[in-house]
Amino acid sequence: MVRIKQMIIVLIIVFSSLFYFDLKKQSIIDNFINSSISTKNKVNQYIKLSCDYIDLLSIYGNDYMNSPNYNIDSKFYDLSYDKVSNSYTLDKAFQKGYSKTVGNLTGKGNILNNSLLIKELSLALSYNKYFHSIYNTLPGLTWVYYTSVNEFINIYPWVPSSEFKYSDILHKKEFYTGALPEVNKEKQAFWTPIYNDAAGQGNMVTISAPIYYGKDFLGVVSLDITTNKFNSILNSEYNSFLLNEYGQIVGSNFNNHEMHNRVLYINDLLKKHKDNELNILKSLPDNKLLKWENNYIYKIKFNDAPWELYCILPIYKVIYEAFIAILPILVIGIFLIILSYEIDIRRKAQNSLKSIVEELSLTQNLLHRSASHDFLTSLLNRRGLFEKLDILLSDKNKPEEISFILADIDFFKKVNDSYGHSVGDTVLISVAKTIEKLVCNNDMVARWGGEEFLIILPNTPYEAAIKKAEEIRQAIEKTIIKHNSIELNVTMTFGVSKYDSSVSIDQCISNADKALYFGKNNGRNCVVGYEEIDS
Repeated sequence: MVRIKQMIIVLIIVFSSLFYFDLKKQSIIDNFINSSISTKNKVNQYIKLSCDYIDLLSIYGNDYMNSPNYNIDSKFYDLSYDKVSNSYTLDKAFQKGYSKTVGNLTGKGNILNNSLLIKELSLALSYNKYFHSIYNTLPGLTWVYYTSVNEFINIYPWVPSSEFKYSDILHKKEFYTGALPEVNKEKQAFWTPIYNDAAGQGNMVTISAPIYYGKDFLGVVSLDITTNKFNSILNSEYNSFLLNEYGQIVGSNFNNHEMHNRVLYINDLLKKHKDNELNILKSLPDNKLLKWENNYIYKIKFNDAPWELYCILPIYKVIYEAFIAILPILVIGIFLIILSYEIDIRRKAQNSLKSIVEELSLTQNLLHRSASHDFLTSLLNRRGLFEKLDILLSDKNKPEEISFILADIDFFKKVNDSYGHSVGDTVLISVAKTIEKLVCNNDMVARWGGEEFLIILPNTPYEAAIKKAEEIRQAIEKTIIKHNSIELNVTMTFGVSKYDSSVSIDQCISNADKALYFGKNNGRNCVVGYEEIDS
């Protein structure tokens, strides 16, 4: 009889452990996929923004050069010619105090009275207003410039000609040769391989577009972006890297310490793997979770750049984390077996079994709750949120208006780096409590991942959601968070979107994420509505 009871306990423990192990394993994989898609959206948004800017500059340049009318830019008269070097510069921009809003235009030869050259120089100078705006809008941008076949360059931000000026070697660089008519017959914008910056800013990649006067090739307008920018965009808890069509690493969040001055290839990044293994990796299909060399791989291609994103999750890490999650159950199970044995010896088997069943039932309830709630903040996790959302949307009387708020703690990494993860945990708990106090009972609040929180507001119009987000933002900003002797304040950036039945829930959340990303790039500690940035 004693053995039968102990076998029952063992079976219950084994079943519970296997059930929760499977649940935890799937939760880790789901989080990995969601993180990969989120990373892809961030990279794709940056690529799309870069392409939009280069298209704007290309259209403007071609229209300017092919228009019969133009005005000579006033700064043209500040170009200084040096007979000794037979060259000209806009070094006067510094002397006259406007160097912060223009690039330095440097070139070879004497301008003389060449009307077409004067018109092209006026184009290069008129580009400055766009260069200035784009440089201050697109984070990670190093240089914006126009390079002419007529041996001059206008490069923003302004640098004195003593540090950098036009050289014939520029016509041999990838950003220029890729635009030549014999190479770029379609006259399209293009991304270069990675190369080392001639102006000393390390490794970078360039998006360029050609400028024509009628059928004649005139020059190239370009945006330079350092590989370090893509390293920062890829920052997540999972290893990921961007691979271009030349097999070069455009960005990575691991093994990237050599990327500033050295071009890394995939075999440099994944040194432990052989060439045939790497060839298999590159041939994997897109947008699928697959196994490769003891890893889970999620691979994504981009439409606006010849690049691929690879996200890597070691299988051993999944198994380890899932095992750690069930370890308390196993410890409790062993304890219950020993306890059951002792109680049976003392002839208290019946009461003991009842107690064990009650404890196991409580454990299973905790397991079910832990599967749908975040252990630190007690908020819903992604799985729990989607379960409640599925119930809401499947209801015949589902609300007509649903709003989404995606919020992210500003500079949260600095909190962890400055005070430690225990203070970071206190910040997350405090933020979660503040949000819960300010929403209604039927609203859903979830820890979306890391320092991100997702709030779903049923029966709430988009405009009301904007106000609610602002209310929460102000409350967070005013809250003093205490941890032992430490007191600090944090701020949050919010992205708001509304439910649209014509697209997926993921797209609605992605819209809020785009608004959040826009807010991050425009000062943080603000509320941004997707409808405003999408209009």
